[in-house]
Amino acid sequence: MQNLIKTITNRYFKTMIDKRFHIYLTENKINICWIRSVSDANKNYFKTFGYNKKGIKSLINWVVVKTGFPQAKINVVIEASFKNHGDLIKLLNRNKINTSLKDST
Repeated sequence: MQNLIKTITNRYFKTMIDKRFHIYLTENKINICWIRSVSDANKNYFKTFGYNKKGIKSLINWVVVKTGFPQAKINVVIEASFKNHGDLIKLLNRNKINTSLKDST
């Protein structure tokens, strides 16, 4: 996970200033990082969820509980790393969570 934070920090920090979460998908997992501090990695949170409806519901609940924000105020950057990112975007948007897609290259 430490490599993930370095990659996110190096590639996406400028685009994530107003985006609190970054998601990287694998075939059956959703890896999420909440970057709260670039200088102090101990302030950053990482979590993995199953890439299924139960996992997505758990992800939404985790994000809302961690931030204390209403769903409509939460922004998520999704790395286009796996072909099924469209399904996740649809489900997050249906739950009033704002998403943006970032090319993985």
